[in-house]
Amino acid sequence: MATKKTAKVPKTFTPRFIEEVDGRFGVAKELRRRYEALRADVGAEESAQRDMLARRAVFMGMCLETMEADGIETGHFDAGVYTQTLTPYWVAKSSRLSAG
Repeated sequence: MATKKTAKVPKTFTPRFIEEVDGRFGVAKELRRRYEALRADVGAEESAQRDMLARRAVFMGMCLETMEADGIETGHFDAGVYTQTLTPYWVAKSSRLSAG
């Protein structure tokens, strides 16, 4: 019978933010560029919620684009992971549509 591994929970939580990522990495530069562009487009400086959503949208968008590019180049595409990544977007969109 296999023994179950237990994960150790850290005693303190240390948050990290996009601004702390080493800016020498190309992906960090692109993430910041897209974030700043979206932030300006949606007026995120006026709302903490818009800013948080812009951060999530940019990161999820880059994850999805990476999966798509990898799928094209390698022929391996995990539709389940892709769909799970999209789910929060569609849930939020359908909730907004049904509320209005």
